[in-house]
Amino acid sequence: MNSAAESRDETMTGFNRHEPDFDVVHEVSEGLYTFVTRFLFQGAHPIHNRSVIIHVPAAAAGARGALAIINPAELRPEVKEQIERLEADLSATVRYLISPGDWHWMFIHQHVAAFPEATAYVPPGRIPSMQPNFAYRVIDVAADNPFPELEPHVVAMTCQGLLEFTKAEVGLPRHELVFHFPKARAITSGDVFYYHGVAELNERQKALDVKARVVDFHFAKWRMVRDPVALRRSLERITAWDFDRYISIHGAPSNMLESGAKEHIERVLEWAKSPPL
Repeated sequence: MNSAAESRDETMTGFNRHEPDFDVVHEVSEGLYTFVTRFLFQGAHPIHNRSVIIHVPAAAAGARGALAIINPAELRPEVKEQIERLEADLSATVRYLISPGDWHWMFIHQHVAAFPEATAYVPPGRIPSMQPNFAYRVIDVAADNPFPELEPHVVAMTCQGLLEFTKAEVGLPRHELVFHFPKARAITSGDVFYYHGVAELNERQKALDVKARVVDFHFAKWRMVRDPVALRRSLERITAWDFDRYISIHGAPSNMLESGAKEHIERVLEWAKSPPL
């Protein structure tokens, strides 16, 4: 990773999705960074994990800024060193470790141990029920923006109306967040949306009717929906944001959409307007 104080590559035009490899902190846009780690879901499916790091500059001269890590993925020693270098370069401290949804918590404890000034934030419900081995605060999923102190650098919201369809108990809500980075005109999200920026899908993905190079709703489709009206209202809020790009929290290096993401979410909104009987 190049020092943030060094001159940026002249080819960087505001959004650079080309992550060089796994376990490398990469500057996607000014103040916006990612790193990707290898990850096998259920020990078999290589979906990988992407952490998104946003720099929130200090509000007062002489103070330190903050770094918020969304979706803290596996923290290998070389990645920890790169994040510490980023802290030094930006005069900012890792203070936020944010789970973007109900299924993203496995590696947060590594970040809690590595960055003692950080606080972990998880949605209510599934993650607390797993009795995680780290201290955390519960995200206020009913708030318009659970992290107003991070504005305008990142704006967060919970996508309402989702269902935890993997549980035998009927009607349990599922909590997945969406994050807007206004300066980069980009969004990222929990598992409410998926993006596969590949030319060819595997047989499992085809069987789930996954679309290549399209930001789409979770592959479970209506099985994932608890309240169609609440979902539609959330999607209307998202499409009111000014964005064109999507950063996926899953996928191999460079799995991001450089343009057209808003149009894709607008299609999801149109789909959400016609729930099955």
